[in-house]
Amino acid sequence: MSGIKKIILFVILNLCVMSLPVKAVVIGEKDWMAVQPTNSLSWGNFNEIFDTTTGQCDVSDCKLVSQFGEEVDFTGYTWASNYDVNEMWKNYTGLAGLTSLTTEGIVSVPNTNIAAELIHALGGSTESSGDASFLYGLTRESVAGTSDRAYQFSITDYGQSIPDIFHDDSFSLISQCNFCTGSELGGWFYKTIEVSEPSTLLLYLVTLIGLSTIRNRTHNS
Repeated sequence: MSGIKKIILFVILNLCVMSLPVKAVVIGEKDWMAVQPTNSLSWGNFNEIFDTTTGQCDVSDCKLVSQFGEEVDFTGYTWASNYDVNEMWKNYTGLAGLTSLTTEGIVSVPNTNIAAELIHALGGSTESSGDASFLYGLTRESVAGTSDRAYQFSITDYGQSIPDIFHDDSFSLISQCNFCTGSELGGWFYKTIEVSEPSTLLLYLVTLIGLSTIRNRTHNS
């Protein structure tokens, strides 16, 4: 195999490795943690290890233990803001998000299975009732002017057997007691994915090919 062919193969293999996500829940440029592992942890629990301004873990050991005795490792994760979760919804569904991220609101989604698909992608529902499934998660933002309430986003799938005239699937923002706990509650966390620019990769490839050509010419002469 010639030197140039080896270089091209090397670059292609690197591109393949770079494109492999660590987790399967990749939406936009963020790799979202499944919500279920964080069930039963309260806003207060998350606040013990996360900075609510930056969303970054600000302690040396970024781990919490749920009420079920399961350890959750948040190393490298950011606690999402209202904006982050709203953008996640829009990126995954291609639908409009909430227009206000500081007041309670709801986006109704009739005649579609998109809510069920997103709930499944994010690790499954945190609560089910009959044919309805719900995914609840707390963001890092607290409700202005209060001392005990934070924001919670929920995704609701009412299933195909419940008529849309009765209930549409929905994406909603509500306020939630900071220190409430429950098996159905979790949190929204993500890792930012570093995406290499195509132009940078192309320049890298051209440079390697150029260096190989110069080396071959020098060797042949």
